[in-house]
Amino acid sequence: MKTIIISYWHGKKYDELPYKHNEKIPYSTETRTDIISNIINAGYSAMIRPFDSDNELLIWIDKGRFGQK
Repeated sequence: MKTIIISYWHGKKYDELPYKHNEKIPYSTETRTDIISNIINAGYSAMIRPFDSDNELLIWIDKGRFGQK
């Protein structure tokens, strides 16, 4: 992994979180853990999946659940 990409599910913005939609952050295990903890502590859900042939980690953020709009 080289990069973490933060994305809001369906483009919604949650002002309580310090991350911008499609923000790219250099990858480290510590950074990944901190981001996930911040998301969960703010009361949101995180979906994590590899992206772009395992060079990037995509973290989706949503309120409560991930589903169709």
